[in-house]
Amino acid sequence: MLLDERPKTSRVDLYDRDEELNDILSNIDKPLIVVTGIRRIGKTSVINVALNEVGIPYVLIDCRSLRDNYGRSDLYRLISNALSSSLDKLIDILRRIRGISIMGNTVEVRWRGREQISLAELFDRLNEKRIVIALDEAQRLRVHCRVRFLMP
Repeated sequence: MLLDERPKTSRVDLYDRDEELNDILSNIDKPLIVVTGIRRIGKTSVINVALNEVGIPYVLIDCRSLRDNYGRSDLYRLISNALSSSLDKLIDILRRIRGISIMGNTVEVRWRGREQISLAELFDRLNEKRIVIALDEAQRLRVHCRVRFLMP
């Protein structure tokens, strides 16, 4: 449906985005792909369709739900929710990561205590298997946050 404003997940619902979609798919083996553009142009739809077509397990982290002045616990909760939504594709690798608990259909990422895991370590461990990690609305990560991303 072309006039539906919700993000699309299928190529047949996209309009005139074949070039952008093919660019993502042909570069999916690169370590980083950035999709930019003005607001409401369909970036999320192109990302969703690419993730559905690529045939590689993926985790989609939607940063829109981060509140202003979010803290580390908010960020880890967001990642936990994204991992939970992809649990069926990632359960084997997640079970082997220290600092990750799987309780039913929910993934908990520990960010405190002896079993804590850093974001760098989590992404390194996920990177051991071919997995795409997509951050939608990633600009929210730099706005009003109490987490310092540039620290070594």
